[in-house]
Amino acid sequence: LGREEEWKARLAEGIEQFPDNSNVYWAPGWIALRNGQLDEAVRWFRETAKHDPENPLWPTIVAIYLIQLGADREAEPWVDLADFLGPGSYQALRARFRMDRFRQKPEAMRESALRLLGGAFRLTYQEYLELYEWLRWLQLSEPDLALAYYERFYPQLLRQIPGVNAFNYAAAIGLAHLQLQRGGRDAADRLLEAALAEVEKMPRLSLSADARAMIYTLQGDHERALEELRSIIDQISTLSWRHLEWEPVYEPLRSHPKFRELIAELKADKTLTLQLERLREMEEAGELAVHPAAEAARAPG
Repeated sequence: LGREEEWKARLAEGIEQFPDNSNVYWAPGWIALRNGQLDEAVRWFRETAKHDPENPLWPTIVAIYLIQLGADREAEPWVDLADFLGPGSYQALRARFRMDRFRQKPEAMRESALRLLGGAFRLTYQEYLELYEWLRWLQLSEPDLALAYYERFYPQLLRQIPGVNAFNYAAAIGLAHLQLQRGGRDAADRLLEAALAEVEKMPRLSLSADARAMIYTLQGDHERALEELRSIIDQISTLSWRHLEWEPVYEPLRSHPKFRELIAELKADKTLTLQLERLREMEEAGELAVHPAAEAARAPG
């Protein structure tokens, strides 16, 4: 942030040194998506596909971004591509889970969540750290099962040895939410206080502000939570408002007039409108076509 020339110089150096390494190409694509530059991101992901065509990560990133924009129809071929390139993989399940979540298909969500959690021994360390997203949904309907998975994947949060840290703070927030569901206010408060201490060490960006807003919501400080969300409205508008409408932790805020006002403002934001317009243009120009191998696999006969 604020160091674009330095970043571009390092990117050019990386491409020169590692021209066949797909990570050199998908990382700037991901950054472009975070900045709301869909066309730039697709350009980088196409370059990624040349060097790592069988990796389901890049179509998953595009699919999730499109889903968050509200462009489910445009996201469908990218979800299919993730399924094709990595059937049963974390990335493929993640893309399908997001699609089912926003289409409000709880049974399909449950199936993909249990498939992923049941095979989680195959995940990378980074993917382990993201399991809280699946658990936060599962604990709404099956809290006992969710607690068993927390014990399996995040035992240090339950035993507090070593406790909450910079890597598992998001899971700690999810577990605190579960503890509140089960009437464990004291345990939840300890987790929230520890998570907040970690989040306060981070730069004040959208991710940390979102985490703070969740913590304040669970602590019952709704006004402060709304202030945090208001402070990052420009960044949220780039990333989408659907997260706020779905996130279970924010349920206590949904009847608050300020929260409804925030959602209405985000839905009307011109940034999203312009991205969707550009999306339609890219589709008409054939720039959103999926991988040729996936097309061939789906062709009849």
